[in-house]
Amino acid sequence: MDRLIGQVLKLADDNTILVFCTGLRQQPYVTYEEIGGKHLYRPRNFESLLQFAGITTSYSCSPVMAEEFYVRFQNEEEAKVSKYMLENLRVLGQPAIRLRRDGENVFAGCGLFEQIDDSAILENVRDRSSVSFFKVFYQIKDIKSRNQLKRNI
Repeated sequence: MDRLIGQVLKLADDNTILVFCTGLRQQPYVTYEEIGGKHLYRPRNFESLLQFAGITTSYSCSPVMAEEFYVRFQNEEEAKVSKYMLENLRVLGQPAIRLRRDGENVFAGCGLFEQIDDSAILENVRDRSSVSFFKVFYQIKDIKSRNQLKRNI
């Protein structure tokens, strides 16, 4: 990073103002501290997740950040039906996916933030099928936690 900033400074003249913006917070993230930090899970591949949900229409997926992604459908009706199908996925009796639909787009992400046991089952309550949660999802290595920050310092 220092070299990169040095290169940028060499390109700037006396009339240039550089502004640095970061995504770093000044306050520790403590929202999920009582459960050991925020654990994140991401689909191993989007196709397997959507296939398990029973979605057969055409779509495209775009990752956003960490556990979040967009699923774009050809029309609003396909998006509505697909959102409903994804709402039927459960882990430990809880919805597995957070969802928000905007027109033909569905914004999604794993809705579980606690540490999930290796034996956890992903259930499709619509068709009563099930599969190992970790066959469809993987855990992102880092957790978001004030305690994690303390360990790294």
